[in-house]
Amino acid sequence: MTDTFDVVLVGSGPAGCAAAMLLGREGLTVALLEAHRDVNYYKRLCTHSMRSSALPTLRRLGLDEVLEERGAVRQHERIWTQFGWTREVRPDWLPSHGYNVSRRTMDPIMRSAAAAVPGVELMLGARATGLTFDHDGRVDGVTADINGS
Repeated sequence: MTDTFDVVLVGSGPAGCAAAMLLGREGLTVALLEAHRDVNYYKRLCTHSMRSSALPTLRRLGLDEVLEERGAVRQHERIWTQFGWTREVRPDWLPSHGYNVSRRTMDPIMRSAAAAVPGVELMLGARATGLTFDHDGRVDGVTADINGS
């Protein structure tokens, strides 16, 4: 394990994993810090609904087919209001669907996919503890507790 990276991302949820994958594919070295020690950890307080605008990014990451194989359901936005159901107005350029998928399914898939990208190091049991600054006061690093060290 190295202690120098181009990018440090704190949290390996959907946003952190997507950023790590895209940055790693561009040749950057990425530390993806996750406080939990279990690679299969998932956010338990919610399910996940991804709007159709996320579909191009999921395709770019190569995750759309994987999510579908694991049970993600294609969905179209409909919202109940006091006036009845509203439906998403879909311009022709907007992708055809989003997904509903449980975090139990999605989070481990994204974490494993991110960890498989060359240059991305998934660090389980890692908590950011502080920032370091250069002589101009700009952030130039992150300190972290990684499994107690």
